[in-house]
Amino acid sequence: MKAKKYLCIIFSVILAVVCSFPTSYAVDETIESEYADGQLIFKYEQPLQLNSSTDESENIADELNDAGVTDFEILDAVVEEEPTFLTSSVADEETIDDGMYLAEIDGDVQKICKELEKIDGIEYAEPNYLMTLDSFTMPTDTKTSTYKNYCKWYFDYMQITEAWTQFESTGSGVTVAVIDNGYDTSYIDFSTHLWDDGNGHCGYNGADESYDISLITDDSGAVISSGLHGSNVAGIIGMAANGIAGVGAAYDSELMLLKCAEYSSTSTSKYTIRLSSLVNCINFAVNNGADIITMSLSASGTVPSSIKTAINNAVSNDIAVFASAGNNAAATTTTYYPACMSNVIGVMAIGTYVKDTTVSKGFRIESTDQLSDFSNYDTTGTNQYYDVAAPGVAIVGCGTNGQATVSSGTSQATPLVAACAALYRSAYPDETVDQVYEALRNSPTRYVTTNSTVTTSTYNYKVVDAYELLNYPNTRPIPDPEIETSDLAVDPFNFYISGLEEGFDDITDYITIENGTSLFTPSENGNGTGSTLTIYDARGNEFATYTIIVYGDINGDSFADGQDAVLISSIIDSPDIYSTAQGCAANVNFDNSVNEDDYMIVANYAIGLDIVTQS
Repeated sequence: MKAKKYLCIIFSVILAVVCSFPTSYAVDETIESEYADGQLIFKYEQPLQLNSSTDESENIADELNDAGVTDFEILDAVVEEEPTFLTSSVADEETIDDGMYLAEIDGDVQKICKELEKIDGIEYAEPNYLMTLDSFTMPTDTKTSTYKNYCKWYFDYMQITEAWTQFESTGSGVTVAVIDNGYDTSYIDFSTHLWDDGNGHCGYNGADESYDISLITDDSGAVISSGLHGSNVAGIIGMAANGIAGVGAAYDSELMLLKCAEYSSTSTSKYTIRLSSLVNCINFAVNNGADIITMSLSASGTVPSSIKTAINNAVSNDIAVFASAGNNAAATTTTYYPACMSNVIGVMAIGTYVKDTTVSKGFRIESTDQLSDFSNYDTTGTNQYYDVAAPGVAIVGCGTNGQATVSSGTSQATPLVAACAALYRSAYPDETVDQVYEALRNSPTRYVTTNSTVTTSTYNYKVVDAYELLNYPNTRPIPDPEIETSDLAVDPFNFYISGLEEGFDDITDYITIENGTSLFTPSENGNGTGSTLTIYDARGNEFATYTIIVYGDINGDSFADGQDAVLISSIIDSPDIYSTAQGCAANVNFDNSVNEDDYMIVANYAIGLDIVTQS
């Protein structure tokens, strides 16, 4: 088989993680689901005949009673009469035709369900769960010890649960492409919402151009120590809402898992990422419908042209792209890409932790008003290279072999921001990538500063807040519409537009509206004097209405002729019975009054003397 030629230049990449706590989480509390007390629903494979003389009917009635069922009724699609609960003590034989029954019980619901499912002919038994109309139900993971000990700090800090409940957005309908070093999709808490290409593949390997996205192993087949980075990052976004440990910030989003790393025995991290592998992954995301790309990796130096091309292509296809700023505590005198690119949201990390034996997990979060002491930071004062900051210390993601991972780095801050973008794109599916970027950059109202142990210089950085982000369309400042005209006079105080040519057909030949829209309404006689142009801002709110004036055109048909000359004589005699617009149109010599001079000018114009000036 002909060997493929590969780009031999190694892409020197730092997967931005600084520490990882392997942890084993056994859920130590019972999560109570919400369901009606004393009831359950079960389905039997055939109609039940109560008090029948057959042994089968008598046995079923006895088994139901023995399991704890006291009464039950049929669940009909249509109930014509008041339903009656039926018990084994009913005197007359009665037949129930459907297969689903609402049962009254005496005892523990879950236990009785299990007992009923042991009975031959019963297909299932389940609690009579309580439901609400279009309200949000918080994932039960928010009650687990893992969530309380780790996730809660950054979920609270970013108001993620508030965004879920207030906007009922958890990422549904949004595909997030995660580009990293491999994934253990068999981990019990891994996302249940994985992208699928229709052939059972949930991702792609850009390093060897295969569909193997598994964890990186060494020559002996053992998973390398740094190999859980991808699982952690993917879990931060999409950990399943299954009540086991933590939960992803956008747990209903669809994850496209892209592997860009390969094993290297000579590398300190035991893997390498080639530039070509990363480009392959970005292109795969573009070609397969991703809405968001997140990359927790970086390299220093000039941005390679191939990366520029790939990311520019992604953004032009309406994909929002995120990348980590890096963990070198470096100022932007040395830039790290792709985070430094203008069309990529570069993410810095917030927070530090200290060891503390007085708390259950041995550490506590500190300094949430500064960047982390490892985070790269922007020194332009305008966030020219890196855009926003997010929590990057003790962030929970997926792991393997029953253990979650708790890691720190700009690698962890980046998927948190990407997850917030997934919530945004789910809530506002029609907004463009430019609008997503605008919201991310402009919605934050809270700031953190540079880390005081890293630099004595102070710069401020915006902190992404999920609630503020999703609320941004409601608070987005709308620029006033700008009217661009072609040799027209616009009076912003009296709301007139004058100087249009006699007999004009289309107002848009003269006027362009920026940051808004317009509606032109002709006068009763045509497009002339008295017509109006209403301007609306970008949200559709009315900004202003302007009256059109064509000089010499008194009756509004856009032409100055003999009829207009007659009307001018009427204005001279009775000025108060005509509109201000007609008076302005009659003042063709611009002396601020309508008199015989104006009459003669329009009359002469009507017989062919071209003396009316439109200005």
